[in-house]
Amino acid sequence: MSNKTFIDIEIVPSWRPVALRGVTGLIFGVAALLLPAITLTALVFLFAAYVLADAVLAIVAGLERHEPAKLWLLEGMVGIGVGVAALFWPGPAVVVVVDLIAFWAIITGLLELSAAARMRKHLKEERSLIFAGLFSLALGTGMIIWPARSAVAIVTFLGCYAVFFGGAMLVLAARLHKHCPSSREKRGDLAQQAV
Repeated sequence: MSNKTFIDIEIVPSWRPVALRGVTGLIFGVAALLLPAITLTALVFLFAAYVLADAVLAIVAGLERHEPAKLWLLEGMVGIGVGVAALFWPGPAVVVVVDLIAFWAIITGLLELSAAARMRKHLKEERSLIFAGLFSLALGTGMIIWPARSAVAIVTFLGCYAVFFGGAMLVLAARLHKHCPSSREKRGDLAQQAV
C-alpha cells in the first residue's frame, strides 16, 4: 500500500505541460538576454512565438484534468489572442508592442495569482505560482508606468521576466510531480490498495 497523497482536482494541472512552460520560458529568456540588440520586428516575432507556445501549454495543462481547469484555459486563450495579435499587427511600433506585452503580463499575473490561491488549498507550501503571478504583474505595471523606448530595453526586461517565470514553472512542475504522479502510477497504486 502506498502512502502517497494524490491530488486530483480541477485546478491542479499535470506537471508535464507546466514543466514545458518552464523550459519554454527559460529558452526565450536566455535567447532574449544573449541577443538584446535584435530589431523590433524580431522582438515581435520572438514574443509572439513565446506567448503562443506558453498559451498552448497552459491549455494542455487545463485540459488534462477530468474537468477542465478554467483559469488555465482562460490564460491560454488570452495568450493565443495576444500572440496572434503580435504576429499580425500591421507595422507595429514600440509603444504598441509595450502595451500588448503589458496587457498580457497583467492578465496572466492576475490569472496566475487566482490559480495559486486555489492551488494552495491542496499544496500548502506552494509559492512558485504566486511569485510568477507577482512578477507578471510587476512586468506589466512597470511597462505601463515606465514604457521602454528601445527594443533592447524591452528585450532585456522580457528576458529577465521569462527566466524568472520559467524557473518558477519548473519549481511548480517538480512539486506537482511529487504530489501528482502520472495516471499509470495512480492506477497501479489504486490496484495495489484494492488487493
